[in-house]
Amino acid sequence: MRVVQEACRHFEEDLKGNSVALMSDNATVVAYIKEGGLRSKELCELALQILKWAEKEEINLTARFIPGKKNVLADGLSMSGQVVATKWSLHPQVASYIIQMWGSPVMDLFATRLNAQLPVFSCPRPEGSNGRHLSTQMGRPRRVRFSPLLPNKTSPQQGEGGNQPKDDFGSALVAGERVVRRPKESRHSSALASSRQTRPIETTTFSEVSRKPTSPSSSRLEVIQHLLKRQGYSSKTARRMSLYLRKSSTAVYQSKWTLFVKWCKDKKIEPLEASVPIIADFMVHLRDKLAISVPAIKGVRAALGQVFLLKGIDLGSSRHISMLIKAFEQSCPPSAPRIPSWDLARVLDMLRKPPFEPLKDIVDKNLTFKAVFLLALASAKRVGELHGLSYDVEHSRGWKEITFKFVPSFVAKTQNPSVWEPRFESFTIPAIPNEGIQEDLKLCPVRVIRKYLKRTANLHPSIKNLFVSWGKSKKNISKNTVSFWLRQVIMQAYSKEGLSAPGKPKAHDVRGMSTSLAFEKNMSVAQVLRAGTWSNQSTFTDHYLKECTRKSLDGFSIGPVISALHPV
Repeated sequence: MRVVQEACRHFEEDLKGNSVALMSDNATVVAYIKEGGLRSKELCELALQILKWAEKEEINLTARFIPGKKNVLADGLSMSGQVVATKWSLHPQVASYIIQMWGSPVMDLFATRLNAQLPVFSCPRPEGSNGRHLSTQMGRPRRVRFSPLLPNKTSPQQGEGGNQPKDDFGSALVAGERVVRRPKESRHSSALASSRQTRPIETTTFSEVSRKPTSPSSSRLEVIQHLLKRQGYSSKTARRMSLYLRKSSTAVYQSKWTLFVKWCKDKKIEPLEASVPIIADFMVHLRDKLAISVPAIKGVRAALGQVFLLKGIDLGSSRHISMLIKAFEQSCPPSAPRIPSWDLARVLDMLRKPPFEPLKDIVDKNLTFKAVFLLALASAKRVGELHGLSYDVEHSRGWKEITFKFVPSFVAKTQNPSVWEPRFESFTIPAIPNEGIQEDLKLCPVRVIRKYLKRTANLHPSIKNLFVSWGKSKKNISKNTVSFWLRQVIMQAYSKEGLSAPGKPKAHDVRGMSTSLAFEKNMSVAQVLRAGTWSNQSTFTDHYLKECTRKSLDGFSIGPVISALHPV
């Protein structure tokens, strides 16, 4: 950061009143200048000084990351006349043995005039040479890459044994991007045969020898850990930092990353070398070819964003990516779904009749289905929250209400595990008031849950969760099973009438039905948000509010039920 500050001061007269792009191979410097930071107070203060100076001198200063391998001009100026001692290389005897086995390479890449082993060599930065020096890489001939050999200061023992050279992933590296296989013909006897006598050599890509982090089999977490380790973090710290998301979000982001890697492979693009325009092309592909929704594309932006931020590319603040997403939105303006695809009244009417009534004759499967659906409607909870309910409930005298709690290991979707929040501790479901109408009590969730608890009492406390499988082997279930049960109830309401359920019913629709029904029955917005554990009103109005009290053509109506923690 101080180097940046001194460079700005040195060229102050030339920079005044201009737009300046600061390019650095230090991702930390770029990040602090662009967004600031809290980890280092000193770096934050230096970045602030630079920005204040730029504002004073009317300089439009922007910071961009440039990979170190492309920052050859700055490296050449700072390392003039010296060979970098940190660049490993093959010992001359090892190189001689390899060439003797597999033949002489066409070109010695990443060499200098001090250590070139072949008449034709390539240097990563401009310098003088007595040989046939190429300052830039020529095409893609069949070749072997050697890193620069150190001067004679390196002892033979250090070159012949000890630590093997390592690539970015810790695997031993003999030759760089391309590794030669042994030819079937006779071997060369000369270790340094002229490149003119070299016959064609069969080659294989390095990715066949050492798996890269951007191969389809690599995970997004592995890529993030690799990039963090390249910035100096230990393996343990990099692994811990990469686990900043919940498992469910990690799985979703991994699917989006896999899609991106596959697209890059088809385009013959290295994923980690992708630029903002290439990522924009990928988003256009998702929208035009795969018909991915705009919210899903925003999720792709988030999934890729953290990876490329570690390479100095901030997709979150990219104006070009924002322009593209706005263009997607303009071409397909969002419309709130006000009418649900299935009829809640039809489902409730089915739950009043056999085989779901009377409760004294109900089988385990139907009792489970009815209990899950009525509790989902009464609580407005997510499927994951229904799955996390504990069997250990509390009830008032006369079973006028039930208070539900969660198992100790449960963490809600929007819950911060490090912060205690009462709304994620428990909730209470009231019973339908008994006013002498027995038909109304058939949809009382307290009545059904009471029966369910009695039916499954012998399974607890060995099973901590409230809901268990209804088959012969009573056992714990997954949240996907709860979702399946809710969908089955909806589809069964239509199949009993010889009809097909419209569209594809979703278990999450019940949550929207519950809160929308309560809202239309004049429940306050604050009560609805409390039931849905939402902190923002727009979340409810934009994504969950539906028109669900309309009577169907068959004359069904929604009678007294418990919805969003209140009787309606």
